[in-house]
Amino acid sequence: MKQKMEIQVNLAKPWKAVNGHAVAPVVIVREGVHCGSVGCVFHPAEPLQGLAKQFNNIPVVLNHPKNSSGKYVSVYDGTATNLVVLGRVKNSKWDEKRKAITADLELKLTGNGASEARNCKEVSMGVYCTEVEAYGQWNGEHYIARAVSYEPDHVAVLTDEPGACSWADGCGIRANELQNEDIEPMLPPGVK
Repeated sequence: MKQKMEIQVNLAKPWKAVNGHAVAPVVIVREGVHCGSVGCVFHPAEPLQGLAKQFNNIPVVLNHPKNSSGKYVSVYDGTATNLVVLGRVKNSKWDEKRKAITADLELKLTGNGASEARNCKEVSMGVYCTEVEAYGQWNGEHYIARAVSYEPDHVAVLTDEPGACSWADGCGIRANELQNEDIEPMLPPGVK
């Protein structure tokens, strides 16, 4: 005889329970100069706009997957030693006003990394990016290359470092401010 089991999970804003998942709004990336693993790269609106829908249903992981040598790898590579898949990206779209890719993170309520992820605000897109050498400035920030195309692999929820497009840049897990740019970001308890 099957028994119904209830699991109680406490969710803090911006997380909410929807159909058995923890869901929160996220800004994956915005137009701008973002300094990551290959240096400071300008990510213009045009290729990002074309990328937006491609994020739908890709995996959300806890930190970027790495192999035993510490090299970043695809979630599909099979050699990742730290791979924790938390859920999927849903409802990804281009936000013209923000010049950003926005979406919902839909994560498992329980399991490996679930509660840890819900206490984070930084995210990073795991993409294969084609860049061209281009030295310049955008809004006062210097860059050494310009992104021209992308192939998305995953979105990582970062536990111990900022993303290249960080919370301070307007990216990350946000507190319903996708509707109103004037709302102050919601910070985790103890962070000022």
